[in-house]
Amino acid sequence: MMKNPADLVKPITDVFEKIDKELRLLDADGCGSTALCTIVRKEGAHNVLYVANLGDTRAVLSKGGQAERMSVDHKCDN
Repeated sequence: MMKNPADLVKPITDVFEKIDKELRLLDADGCGSTALCTIVRKEGAHNVLYVANLGDTRAVLSKGGQAERMSVDHKCDN
């Protein structure tokens, strides 16, 4: 069991890279795509939400009727 949030970085990155390679085999014309992954993990007495995104996909959480940004759009310059 992973105890450190940083432990999620490699598995998520590996999955995104694997999917990217498989999609390149299907569509080699350079088109882009987006992806979003959320993980809810129990840590102690709390549930913790982790969000990973690729491309300009945006995750937003409604909190008390207000939109709260959960991710940062991935653009070429960042």
